[in-house]
Amino acid sequence: MASFVVKSAPRSEGADWLKFDEKTMWRGKDVRAGDAVFIFAAEHNGGRGLYARGVVTEAVRGEGSRVS
Repeated sequence: MASFVVKSAPRSEGADWLKFDEKTMWRGKDVRAGDAVFIFAAEHNGGRGLYARGVVTEAVRGEGSRVS
């Protein structure tokens, strides 16, 4: 199992699952179902760092360095 990081706009607290369409960070194109993901709230969107940890259930490659 690998670990990955996603930076995004802050999301609602207490959600059971989150969906993202973001540019990937280091080696993010290699993310697969079952991998761990750490989600950081982007500072330029009012975030203050790590706010969630989870497991990838599905990964869809996007254009360039994007993954959903």
